[in-house]
Amino acid sequence: MDPTKITDFLKLSSEQLLGLLVFCTLVLGFVTLGADQVLEPLGLDGFRKDYLPWLGIGFVLSASLLLVRLLFLVSRWVLSKITQRRRIKTMRTRLHGLTPGEKQVLRKFFTNNSITSDFSLSDGVAQRLVFERILFRTPNTQGSAYSFPHNIQPWAWNYLQEHPELLTGEGPS
Repeated sequence: MDPTKITDFLKLSSEQLLGLLVFCTLVLGFVTLGADQVLEPLGLDGFRKDYLPWLGIGFVLSASLLLVRLLFLVSRWVLSKITQRRRIKTMRTRLHGLTPGEKQVLRKFFTNNSITSDFSLSDGVAQRLVFERILFRTPNTQGSAYSFPHNIQPWAWNYLQEHPELLTGEGPS
Protein backbone atom coordinates (compact mmCIF):
# COMPACT_ATOMS: atom_id res chain seq x y z
CA MET A 1 0.00 0.00 0.00
CA ASP A 2 1.22 3.47 -0.89
CA PRO A 3 2.12 5.44 2.27
CA THR A 4 0.96 8.72 0.68
CA LYS A 5 -2.57 7.33 0.48
CA ILE A 6 -2.51 6.70 4.23
CA THR A 7 -1.35 10.25 4.96
CA ASP A 8 -4.01 11.58 2.57
CA PHE A 9 -6.60 9.63 4.57
CA LEU A 10 -5.30 11.13 7.80
CA LYS A 11 -5.82 14.61 6.31
CA LEU A 12 -9.57 14.12 5.86
CA SER A 13 -11.75 16.80 7.41
CA SER A 14 -13.74 16.02 10.52
CA GLU A 15 -16.93 16.02 8.45
CA GLN A 16 -15.47 13.47 6.02
CA LEU A 17 -14.27 11.28 8.87
CA LEU A 18 -17.67 11.48 10.51
CA GLY A 19 -19.33 10.46 7.25
CA LEU A 20 -16.96 7.51 6.92
CA LEU A 21 -17.61 6.53 10.53
CA VAL A 22 -21.38 6.62 10.03
CA PHE A 23 -21.11 4.59 6.82
CA CYS A 24 -18.86 1.96 8.40
CA THR A 25 -21.06 1.85 11.48
CA LEU A 26 -24.21 1.29 9.46
CA VAL A 27 -22.71 -1.43 7.26
CA LEU A 28 -20.99 -3.13 10.20
CA GLY A 29 -24.19 -2.82 12.20
CA PHE A 30 -26.11 -4.62 9.52
CA VAL A 31 -23.42 -7.33 9.51
CA THR A 32 -23.70 -7.93 13.24
CA LEU A 33 -27.47 -7.78 13.18
CA GLY A 34 -27.61 -10.09 10.17
CA ALA A 35 -29.84 -7.68 8.31
CA ASP A 36 -29.27 -9.18 4.87
CA GLN A 37 -32.79 -8.12 3.89
CA VAL A 38 -31.61 -4.50 4.18
CA LEU A 39 -28.21 -4.89 2.47
CA GLU A 40 -29.34 -7.03 -0.47
CA PRO A 41 -31.83 -4.52 -1.94
CA LEU A 42 -29.15 -1.83 -1.63
CA GLY A 43 -26.63 -4.02 -3.44
CA LEU A 44 -24.30 -3.95 -0.45
CA ASP A 45 -24.42 -7.63 0.45
CA GLY A 46 -21.45 -8.53 -1.77
CA PHE A 47 -19.69 -5.32 -0.78
CA ARG A 48 -20.02 -6.26 2.86
CA LYS A 49 -18.62 -9.73 2.31
CA ASP A 50 -15.72 -8.55 0.14
CA TYR A 51 -14.73 -5.53 2.21
CA LEU A 52 -15.58 -6.47 5.79
CA PRO A 53 -11.95 -6.17 7.03
CA TRP A 54 -11.61 -2.74 5.36
CA LEU A 55 -14.89 -1.61 6.88
CA GLY A 56 -13.57 -2.61 10.31
CA ILE A 57 -10.30 -0.75 9.71
CA GLY A 58 -12.20 2.28 8.40
CA PHE A 59 -14.46 2.25 11.43
CA VAL A 60 -11.66 1.96 13.98
CA LEU A 61 -9.40 4.49 12.21
CA SER A 62 -12.09 7.12 11.62
CA ALA A 63 -13.43 6.72 15.17
CA SER A 64 -9.92 7.04 16.59
CA LEU A 65 -9.07 10.12 14.53
CA LEU A 66 -12.37 11.80 15.44
CA LEU A 67 -11.81 11.03 19.10
CA VAL A 68 -8.29 12.47 18.98
CA ARG A 69 -9.57 15.63 17.26
CA LEU A 70 -12.34 15.97 19.83
CA LEU A 71 -9.92 15.50 22.72
CA PHE A 72 -7.55 18.03 21.15
CA LEU A 73 -10.32 20.61 20.76
CA VAL A 74 -11.61 20.04 24.30
CA SER A 75 -8.11 20.23 25.79
CA ARG A 76 -7.37 23.42 23.85
CA TRP A 77 -10.64 24.95 25.08
CA VAL A 78 -9.93 23.92 28.70
CA LEU A 79 -6.37 25.28 28.53
CA SER A 80 -7.62 28.58 27.11
CA LYS A 81 -10.13 28.90 29.95
CA ILE A 82 -7.46 28.10 32.55
CA THR A 83 -5.08 30.62 30.96
CA GLN A 84 -7.82 33.26 30.84
CA ARG A 85 -8.70 32.72 34.52
CA ARG A 86 -5.05 32.94 35.55
CA ARG A 87 -4.57 36.12 33.53
CA ILE A 88 -7.64 37.76 35.05
CA LYS A 89 -6.60 36.68 38.54
CA THR A 90 -3.17 38.25 37.96
CA MET A 91 -4.77 41.42 36.61
CA ARG A 92 -7.18 41.61 39.55
CA THR A 93 -4.23 41.29 41.90
CA ARG A 94 -2.64 44.17 39.98
CA LEU A 95 -5.71 46.33 40.75
CA HIS A 96 -4.94 45.90 44.45
CA GLY A 97 -1.60 47.64 43.91
CA LEU A 98 -2.75 50.73 42.03
CA THR A 99 -0.74 53.91 42.47
CA PRO A 100 -2.56 57.15 43.41
CA GLY A 101 -2.22 58.35 39.80
CA GLU A 102 -3.68 55.12 38.42
CA LYS A 103 -6.56 55.35 40.89
CA GLN A 104 -7.23 58.90 39.70
CA VAL A 105 -7.33 57.77 36.04
CA LEU A 106 -9.68 54.87 36.81
CA ARG A 107 -11.92 56.98 39.06
CA LYS A 108 -12.72 59.11 36.01
CA PHE A 109 -14.65 56.19 34.51
CA PHE A 110 -16.74 55.71 37.64
CA THR A 111 -17.28 59.42 38.26
CA ASN A 112 -18.74 59.73 34.74
CA ASN A 113 -20.45 56.31 35.05
CA SER A 114 -19.07 55.44 31.64
CA ILE A 115 -16.77 52.77 30.26
CA THR A 116 -15.19 55.40 28.00
CA SER A 117 -13.00 58.34 28.95
CA ASP A 118 -10.64 60.58 26.97
CA PHE A 119 -6.91 60.57 27.65
CA SER A 120 -3.95 62.03 25.87
CA LEU A 121 -1.47 59.67 24.29
CA SER A 122 1.16 61.53 26.28
CA ASP A 123 -0.58 60.66 29.57
CA GLY A 124 1.91 58.14 30.88
CA VAL A 125 -0.33 56.81 33.62
CA ALA A 126 -3.23 56.06 31.26
CA GLN A 127 -0.88 54.55 28.69
CA ARG A 128 0.66 52.33 31.37
CA LEU A 129 -2.85 51.03 32.12
CA VAL A 130 -3.30 50.41 28.40
CA PHE A 131 -0.02 48.51 28.33
CA GLU A 132 -1.18 46.41 31.27
CA ARG A 133 -4.50 45.72 29.48
CA ILE A 134 -6.65 47.41 32.08
CA LEU A 135 -7.64 50.07 29.53
CA PHE A 136 -7.66 50.03 25.76
CA ARG A 137 -7.83 52.79 23.18
CA THR A 138 -10.92 52.64 21.01
CA PRO A 139 -9.94 52.06 17.40
CA ASN A 140 -10.11 54.76 14.73
CA THR A 141 -11.55 57.49 16.91
CA GLN A 142 -10.24 60.73 18.27
CA GLY A 143 -11.79 62.89 20.94
CA SER A 144 -10.41 66.41 20.99
CA ALA A 145 -7.25 67.49 19.19
CA TYR A 146 -4.99 65.91 21.82
CA SER A 147 -7.04 63.18 23.40
CA PHE A 148 -8.38 59.81 22.40
CA PRO A 149 -11.23 57.78 23.87
CA HIS A 150 -10.11 54.87 26.02
CA ASN A 151 -12.32 52.10 27.35
CA ILE A 152 -11.92 50.18 30.55
CA GLN A 153 -11.79 46.41 30.15
CA PRO A 154 -15.08 44.73 31.14
CA TRP A 155 -13.37 42.52 33.73
CA ALA A 156 -11.77 45.61 35.34
CA TRP A 157 -15.04 47.58 35.27
CA ASN A 158 -16.90 44.74 36.98
CA TYR A 159 -14.18 44.07 39.54
CA LEU A 160 -13.79 47.74 40.46
CA GLN A 161 -17.58 48.08 40.83
CA GLU A 162 -17.46 45.16 43.26
CA HIS A 163 -14.43 46.66 45.07
CA PRO A 164 -14.76 50.47 44.96
CA GLU A 165 -12.36 50.75 47.91
CA LEU A 166 -9.53 50.01 45.47
CA LEU A 167 -10.04 53.46 43.95
CA THR A 168 -10.55 55.46 47.13
CA GLY A 169 -7.38 54.54 48.91
CA GLU A 170 -9.29 52.59 51.56
CA GLY A 171 -8.39 48.99 52.18
CA PRO A 172 -5.37 47.31 50.63
CA SER A 173 -3.46 49.17 47.95
